[in-house]
Amino acid sequence: MLTLLLMVAASATPEPKEVTLAVPGLSFVGVSEKQGDVYVDYFAQQVTRRGVHVITRTDITAALGLERQKQLLGCTDEKSCIAELAGGLGVSALVVGSLAVTEGGGFVLNLKVMSASGSGRPIAVFSERVRSEDALYTLLEKSALELSDQLKPKPAASGARSLAWVPMTVGLLAVGAGGVLFGVAKGTEGEVARGAPDITSLDVARARLQSALGLQTAAFISFGVGLAALLVAGGLALFGDAPGAPSVSVLVGPSGAALSLAWGLP
Repeated sequence: MLTLLLMVAASATPEPKEVTLAVPGLSFVGVSEKQGDVYVDYFAQQVTRRGVHVITRTDITAALGLERQKQLLGCTDEKSCIAELAGGLGVSALVVGSLAVTEGGGFVLNLKVMSASGSGRPIAVFSERVRSEDALYTLLEKSALELSDQLKPKPAASGARSLAWVPMTVGLLAVGAGGVLFGVAKGTEGEVARGAPDITSLDVARARLQSALGLQTAAFISFGVGLAALLVAGGLALFGDAPGAPSVSVLVGPSGAALSLAWGLP
C-alpha cells in the first residue's frame, strides 16, 4: 500500500551574496572636483550603513596612489583608470551618473548602478533635484536608501509551487482508494446482513464481518492520508514560491513511497 510520510525539516536558508559597489566618480557640472568627491564619499557612507560595501575613488587613490594606478592600467584618463581598476577589484556593480548645479542654485542628481559584468543595462536608477546644499545631503541619503533597496538580492523562488501536483495526485489516489475500500466493506456487511448463500455458518459470518471491519479501517487511513496530501498540495500551491516556502520531494522504494516536506526557518 502506498504510504505518505510527512517529514518536517528545518533547513538553513543560504545567505545572499554580498553586494559590492565601486563609485569611481561622477560627472560634475558647476561643482569642483574636490567638493564633488565630498558628496560622493558622503553618499558612499550612507550606502555602507545599509549593508552594501562601497569602494570610492578616494579609497582606491589612498590605497595605491593615482600614478601607480595609471601605470598598472596603462591609461591616462583619471576617471577611466579608476573605473577599470574598480572593475578589476571584483565588485558587483559600478555607480555612475552626474551632479549638476542648476541656474537657480539648486542641484540635480542622476545615478545609475551598472553591472560589472558589462550587460549595459542599469540594475538600479535614481534621479531627483533639490534647491539647496542642505537639501542635497538629505537627497544623498535618500538616494543611498533607494538604491540599496533596489540592490538587495531577491530571495530565490523555491520552485515548490510547481511540485504541488505530486501531493495532489497522491491525495486524490488515496481518497479514491479509500472510497473503494469503504464501498467493499459496506458491501460485505450487506452480504452478511442479507444472509448470502455462501455464508454457511456463524464462523463464516464472523470472518466476513472481521474482513469488513479491516477494510473500513484501511479506508479511514487512506482518507486521512489523502486529506493530508491535499492540504500539503494546497499549501504548496498558495505559498510554494514565497521565501522560506516548503519544498517537497518524493522517495520511492520497494516497500512504498514517501513524500518529504521541508521548509527553512526565517
